[in-house]
Amino acid sequence: MEQNKDIFDAILKNTYTRKQALKRLGLIKDFLNLLFFDLKPDTTFNQALNDFEQSLIYKHSADQSSELKFLENLGANFFKQFEPQTFHIKLAALEKDLLSVKIITLYLPFELPEVEVDKLGSWFKKNLGNSSLFEINLDPNLIGGTAISINGVYKDYSLKQKIKVNQEQIEKLLTSFPK
Repeated sequence: MEQNKDIFDAILKNTYTRKQALKRLGLIKDFLNLLFFDLKPDTTFNQALNDFEQSLIYKHSADQSSELKFLENLGANFFKQFEPQTFHIKLAALEKDLLSVKIITLYLPFELPEVEVDKLGSWFKKNLGNSSLFEINLDPNLIGGTAISINGVYKDYSLKQKIKVNQEQIEKLLTSFPK
């Protein structure tokens, strides 16, 4: 990974989940295919982005603007690090590296909107470093909170867990009320 560290870090900078990272890696692959094999050599980066947006190749996301913004933010110099003969090999190595990143799994009782996933992802990056990724799993059995799993250790911080832990005291309290 050492030779691809700058590329790896650039991809992870504003990428928050493994699913998002792999999707973006596919997006980069499709964009490089367009750059190397479908466009004229003198095509500018902005023209290439525009062509990519219009092309049938672009099929990765319903929210095209955020993914195109991702490519735009990587910038032309990022894509100059790849060569037509070897970019598939480099991308395969990056995928392997992405799959080996430790994941923090967050269990929620509901699905988060993309905007909230980005806010949560920013918090993870700020507090755990740029190479952190997380995944969100839905657990409708959780009530009033979340659970988290890191390195195989699962911790439930939901209200349901608090009730379970204090069930005896709660029952005692409830039975002490007059009927």
